[in-house]
Amino acid sequence: DMGLAELFPPKQGDSHRCKAPTGSIPTMAPEVFRHSSTYKCDVWSLGCCLYAMFCEKPTWFKSRSGRTDFYGYPFMPPKDHSKPQLEEYLRRQRAGPKFENLWSQSPSKVIFAMLTFDEEVRPNIPQLLGMDWLKAASASDGPDDDGSARTRLEQEELDCLMSFHRCSALDEVMLLSLASQLPFAELAAFRDLFLRLDCDGDGRLDVRELSQAMHDAGVGTECSTEAARKLTKSGPLEFSRFVAALVPSRPELLTVYLKDAFNRLDTDGDGVVTASELRSILEQKQLPGAYGAGVATTHVLESFDDTTSKSRRNSVSFECLSQHASALC
Repeated sequence: DMGLAELFPPKQGDSHRCKAPTGSIPTMAPEVFRHSSTYKCDVWSLGCCLYAMFCEKPTWFKSRSGRTDFYGYPFMPPKDHSKPQLEEYLRRQRAGPKFENLWSQSPSKVIFAMLTFDEEVRPNIPQLLGMDWLKAASASDGPDDDGSARTRLEQEELDCLMSFHRCSALDEVMLLSLASQLPFAELAAFRDLFLRLDCDGDGRLDVRELSQAMHDAGVGTECSTEAARKLTKSGPLEFSRFVAALVPSRPELLTVYLKDAFNRLDTDGDGVVTASELRSILEQKQLPGAYGAGVATTHVLESFDDTTSKSRRNSVSFECLSQHASALC
């Protein structure tokens, strides 16, 4: 459910904690039940999904409708939300899944690692991708080397990437929100290009890789290095920010998905993004920058002010945001 998704700040990825106990119980990590989780809760959830994909001996049960159904996830959910039931569920999670129920033991080491009860010991995604089973799968599922995949940035993409660090706080939040909503079909081209540029395969683009990509697209060495340093000021560029940076190179994506992004910013649904909503969003995202959320909010709203009017703007409408977004393309 993308409505429950949370964007963890790049700089505070390992320390930022979510207190919301949201999600589906069959794939919910132990720490989520305790109302204090990091991004590693997704590693647990993906481990549950991977287990279900390989499970050939699911638990059969009678549904409320009386139909016989099966449950393929590793841990049967609690009967209710009472403290004894939740404690028993956590005990089952700590004990680990029954690997004898899988039709193949080849992914068992990966699943075992993903379902590590202690989140501090549980591996992150780059560490998982270094495990033999996933490395083998990645090698056989990478971008095709038939000459059809692009290996360098188009001019429009290059312009967007080099100017992304100049985006306002609102622009960055809007583009990140929009990028998170794109369907897989739209993400495919971005994914293939990202994989080609990610020379060391760690899932992030560092200064060296970004500088090389810009240089290959025709930018001078000194200029490309400086632009890459600005892009990675808060750390290597991850896929979500890479897509957000390149979205303006595809005006049709802004046309189709901008309204959804605006609705997510407009938390009370009154048709405008107010100063308090914007400030709250910027505080949550903890975007890199020299100013705090309050000052950033003021700067953003001032950028939308009508120079012919002496009144201060305290909100942004969709029409205003749409006109502003079109200038990014």
